[in-house]
Amino acid sequence: MNVIFIGESFYNESGTSMSSIYEIEEETLKRTDWGFVQKALGEGESVNIRPANDSEMLWAYKKLAEIQKNIEN
Repeated sequence: MNVIFIGESFYNESGTSMSSIYEIEEETLKRTDWGFVQKALGEGESVNIRPANDSEMLWAYKKLAEIQKNIEN
């Protein structure tokens, strides 16, 4: 399991639509949470977690902006 960490604030600022962590599947990001990380570890799967890079953070901020815009409307 390969995971990126984008930051805790995204969860609250998105009205819980986003997570602080995303699993990298092929070339897409899939919302996940710490429960799935614990489950994977419990099943003997390796979990790699790293901070999001600049392009991944750009994606996260754009996604957050879209969510916040929809919440306001």
